[in-house]
Amino acid sequence: MANFDTKYVLSETKGIVVPGSISKMGERDVLEGVEECFWNWWTVYGKDEGLLRVKNYEPRWFRVRVLASILDQARADEFARLPIKSLLKMDLATKALADRPWNARRRTFCTYHVAKHQSADKTAMLMRHQGGTATLWKSYRGLGVTQAKGMAYFEIQPCPVAHPIRPERPLRGIVRKQAEYSQPICRIDISASGCA
Repeated sequence: MANFDTKYVLSETKGIVVPGSISKMGERDVLEGVEECFWNWWTVYGKDEGLLRVKNYEPRWFRVRVLASILDQARADEFARLPIKSLLKMDLATKALADRPWNARRRTFCTYHVAKHQSADKTAMLMRHQGGTATLWKSYRGLGVTQAKGMAYFEIQPCPVAHPIRPERPLRGIVRKQAEYSQPICRIDISASGCA
């Protein structure tokens, strides 16, 4: 993902072409049959050009993983206001990051895709498992997901956030100075004091 350029996503033909220079196996890869919901998400969050990976990706992704582990919405919102560095130093962050496999997104995709389509072959092809379904069954697919849950998973759509939660940071440097100068200044009415 670090080297994935948005030019590899061909929205008009609904295909993704990954050059051999960045693919895991060193060969050009063409992905077709990507779930329709991907294209809906791409329309909202895809970029016109450049690398897909955002600046400071890893700390941002860790932040999402920690916040997702907090089941109480109000508590999660409270922690979302902390700067990333502060949040990641907390014990709850250490536990949340340790409890989640590094490839949880890929495993989740695999499990729900097989459940939805009831086809390990289709999922293995999309995941580029050259060993067929053996790798999928051995390393990726979880248990307990019904076909209905698989279908619901791929129906999750992007939704604009009206009021995103922003981390609360103390103002520093020029930003602090600007905030101080934008405060109303108490002015003395010199005409009332008899001064001319």
